[in-house]
Formats: sequence, structure tokens, C-alpha cells
Amino acid sequence: EAGGLVWAYLGPKELEPPFQKYEFFDGPPENRLVFRVNTPCNYLQLWEGGTDSSHVGILHCNLANPEWKIKPDFAPSMEDYSSVSLANGDNAPVLDLENTEYGYHYAAKRQGPKLPDGTETASVRVTAVIFPTCRIIPLTFYQFFVFEVPQDDERTSTYLVAHGPRAFDREQLKHVLGLDKPHLWDEKSCDYKVGLFNNFGQNRDVMNDVWSGLGGLVPEDASIGASMGPIVERHKEVLVAADAAVVRLRARLLESVRRHEAGGEPFGLSIPDYTKVRSLADTNVPKNRRWQEWLPNNMGLPSRQQEPAE
Repeated sequence: EAGGLVWAYLGPKELEPPFQKYEFFDGPPENRLVFRVNTPCNYLQLWEGGTDSSHVGILHCNLANPEWKIKPDFAPSMEDYSSVSLANGDNAPVLDLENTEYGYHYAAKRQGPKLPDGTETASVRVTAVIFPTCRIIPLTFYQFFVFEVPQDDERTSTYLVAHGPRAFDREQLKHVLGLDKPHLWDEKSCDYKVGLFNNFGQNRDVMNDVWSGLGGLVPEDASIGASMGPIVERHKEVLVAADAAVVRLRARLLESVRRHEAGGEPFGLSIPDYTKVRSLADTNVPKNRRWQEWLPNNMGLPSRQQEPAE
């Protein structure tokens, strides 16, 4: 038991990897909240959606986009500790990806303000993607870890871990996550109950205030994932530039599988300590600086190792 979760290794004793430590293992228990959500779809379509930074200001716009209905009060303060707000309303960030020892991380760059000396900046938001199931979502005041763990091909347990420098109000965070809807999520079974039978939880009567008709991060992400069907037919997709992080996820997963089949280790298997691997919330980075300088412990790989093998 560690970090509010029970961890298990299933496999031959002689192949057992080191137990991996994350930042949220440390600190007072009240500074950490853990939720589990069982969703009726394949783990990869949930993971892909979660690694896509450009969806935040669109799918979650009434929570995250400061230009949603021209609301000037989106700038988060410590009094709004559960805020998931973006720094600006740009829904078409430029994506800059870098492979790492455990998978990859990438920056979504939006236009930032000029510095006093006139230097242009980019508002940079970095997501770390840790194989085989984790991502760290960048939020202003705390780190948000998400583990997409497959139960089987068509059912996923998502573990959500919020960890920060002060105690959380569980009910407040449940509201932001959208887990305060007992007709959709049962806290005892952890089952997210959606499908065609209830229109995936959508209430179109509230769309003037909650544009998706779902409300909260989890209903929006999980309902989108489940509405694709148990396993989405990817050969029907038309991918665009905004899908670069999703494409990289698939490429790195396939590369990790090939390494394993050739007798090597999958990405990240022998890394014992992730406590210094972080995401980066919206940070104004001068355009003549590399955003990686703000994340020196994220294990970025040299540029020659950036493109996956064919």
C-alpha cells in the first residue's frame, strides 16, 4: 500500500521490477485525494483523450477556458484550489513533443504576454506521459496523476490522484471532477454508468451553462470515451496536427512492444523513482528558451532518439 492505493505485481518472481515511487506517496494524507472510476470502454481511448492538451479548452470550456462566455474571473487563486483553468482561451496550441526514458512529455504552447523588456513568451503547459498507464496533468496549484488500468479489453479502471501542498476539500474536488452525480457514478462500486440507455449521461437542458450537457471533467472525458464504443475503429479516423500527442502515444507504445518482443525491457520498467517527474501548468517561457529547462528531472532523451523506429 502506498499513496492511497494498493499496488500489485503479477508475474514471475525473478522478473519482478523495482517498485516505483511517485510524488504523491509523500506528504500528509489530507493533501492527497484518490478516486476510482470504472468506465465501459478500452483503456487506450481514455488514455489518448487524456494526453490531448488541446481538448481542455474545448471539451471542458466552461471549467477551463477563460473566454467561455467572456468570463473575466477565471484567473485562479489559492482560494479556488481546485481550479482547472487555462491561462488563456487559445484552443489551437502549438505542440512540441520530446521522448523520455518512460515514454514522452510534451508542451502545448499558447501565446503568452510580452516581458517588460519586450521579449515574447509562450504560455507553456506540459503533460508527462508515463508508460504503461499514467499521465500527469498540469494544474495550477497541484499535480494530478491519472492511471488508466485495463480490467479487460472493454473495461477500464481509472485511478485519479490529486496531490498538492495543502489539504483538499473532497466535496469541492468531487464537484469539479463531476463525481457528485450519483446517477452516473457510484462511490461504492466506482462504476461509471453510461451508455445509449441514458444518452451517455448528457442533459441537454443545461447546455447554456455546461455546454457539453455533462458537467465535470470525468463525465466529459469518460462519456466521450465510452460513446466511441468499447474499442474504437481507428482505421476510420482522420488525424490532424492537434492529434500529434495521440500519434506519439501510439508510436511509443508500439515501439515499447517491439522492444519487449525482441527480449528487451518496455519503457520505464526499471525506473524506481518518479518523484521528480512533473507536469508544468501554464508558465510564460521566453521564446528564446527551451521549456525543458523548467523540467530538468523529466528524463528527456537526446534529439536523435526522438523519432520512433520503423
